[in-house]
Amino acid sequence: MYPSRINSCKGLQLVNRYRFLFQRFRPETYYYGLVLLYRNALVALFPVLFVAVPEVQVVLMGALFVVGGSLQVRVWPWRTEQANYADLVMTSLLQVVLLGAAPLLEIDQANSTEILGWLLCAAVLGPFLAGLAAIGYSIWRHFQPSNVFGMFLCHHKGGAGSLCRLMKLLISRHSNCNVFLDSDQLEDLDLIFDTIRAKTKSVVVVLSPELLKRMWCAGEIVTAFKNKVITVPVICDGFIQLTSETLEAIPEVWTAQQKQILANYGITMEDVKQAYVWLRDELKPLTLHRFGPAQQREDVVVEIVQRAKVSMKVFRANQSSAGGKVKARILITGSVTDAEALATLEVFQILVQNHLRVECAMVRSPQELMAHKPYAYYFVVLFSRGMLRDPRFAQILLSTGAGKEEEEADERHLEIVTVSADTGFEFPSAEFYKELEVQGLGEGLGPEIGPSLAKAYRALLNVLALPLSPLGSEGLLEKQVSEISRRFRRYRDPASAIAMDNNEDMKHGGEGVDMQLLEAELAKEVQEGSRLPPTTPVLQREESDTASAHAVSIAEF
Repeated sequence: MYPSRINSCKGLQLVNRYRFLFQRFRPETYYYGLVLLYRNALVALFPVLFVAVPEVQVVLMGALFVVGGSLQVRVWPWRTEQANYADLVMTSLLQVVLLGAAPLLEIDQANSTEILGWLLCAAVLGPFLAGLAAIGYSIWRHFQPSNVFGMFLCHHKGGAGSLCRLMKLLISRHSNCNVFLDSDQLEDLDLIFDTIRAKTKSVVVVLSPELLKRMWCAGEIVTAFKNKVITVPVICDGFIQLTSETLEAIPEVWTAQQKQILANYGITMEDVKQAYVWLRDELKPLTLHRFGPAQQREDVVVEIVQRAKVSMKVFRANQSSAGGKVKARILITGSVTDAEALATLEVFQILVQNHLRVECAMVRSPQELMAHKPYAYYFVVLFSRGMLRDPRFAQILLSTGAGKEEEEADERHLEIVTVSADTGFEFPSAEFYKELEVQGLGEGLGPEIGPSLAKAYRALLNVLALPLSPLGSEGLLEKQVSEISRRFRRYRDPASAIAMDNNEDMKHGGEGVDMQLLEAELAKEVQEGSRLPPTTPVLQREESDTASAHAVSIAEF
């Protein structure tokens, strides 16, 4: 339940409220405070419950210290090395004291012989029975193999790579099933169709505009269709269903070499057509609005988990935890009108919040920035192609006061942290700045705003950007987020950071930002169409495979 809690700002507030249980230990061993409470309770109860049988007290107390010490060495829970070694030494000394005091006990010889006989019998038979149980379980698993992956995310990496990373993170909040994402399973890509056929319980087809034109995605859909694997289609913004005419033109999309690759796996063009008709006509799709509120996306993910028929977590964070009062300390923004860039922002927000245990917020409008600004200390910008020509981003940047002189800037100063999240991002030339100063950016950012905006861009780009690979593996992302998080120097010491934050909050007052109200305003804007970009994106992302050069738009047929 703790990992799900820290994904939401409301959950982080709860964790901070009970930080005496969590902050003494490493984030990975958040549960160890409960282990200590139970251990100390048993140490106090054993002498009381077994006062008439001191020989049992010695055995139980010794077993408790051995198990507790072994667990402590195994997980190494304390935040500092000194605390871990101190705990280990004290537990070992208590065992020595127990062994030294055992011969001094006055016990009933006849009664203790019988009791100790039963205890020794249990100690001898226990490993034997455990071994038999392990052998029986191994035999059962051999004849009843389970699916290695509960879900397989079929997607076009160029159009939904970051979205699928976000979906995997959201799925982990509600289910413990393994999710296949090609970025994390690079060693299994040669056997990708076999993985769907024999090791996957369900396939989630993320229908972005280019998905049905991808050769490997077509093979994945056909494999799920032929092997009757549970399939859940998810329609994203901009996707257009195939008509009968475009379906007949499918064979013209791929080159002869690509068709031969599919044929090597036993997949013909007729199989592709049948699978696409099945996907279109027989399966009920879900709709995921990529520019809508985060709670709507999480609701869709919960429905995906239910329809995929994978096990749900018993203890899950309340889905309404996104609401309530929030005091975000780190604000994150970028190109908020690009669907993939927006998904990258949300992924980065979740990873940073999990790593630092600090409330973070994704900013998508100047109004959101001004609402969060009284409580924030850092302003993070993720660079992506086209960002500098995005009027919405320019408005957000100007709202921070970037580029202003100290005497002109607002009292609240946000430290800027930049992240390079797209290899296609190009730093502007001198001509770009001249054009910007003369003409502005349009959409309310005319020539009168041009000089201020150019100055803000220069201030932003003077900050060294650390790399982030949104399409990389989970391990790479976590490593990069760990390095980026070192820029947030205020939160290197969690205990002192919380104290400083609380003192600052008391100075300017306020209970935080009402996220329910902000989400309601965002939902209203989405319904009015103010946030939805054109169906055809202004800037096309580069295709990741070599077949993209031969891909022909289905619409042309």
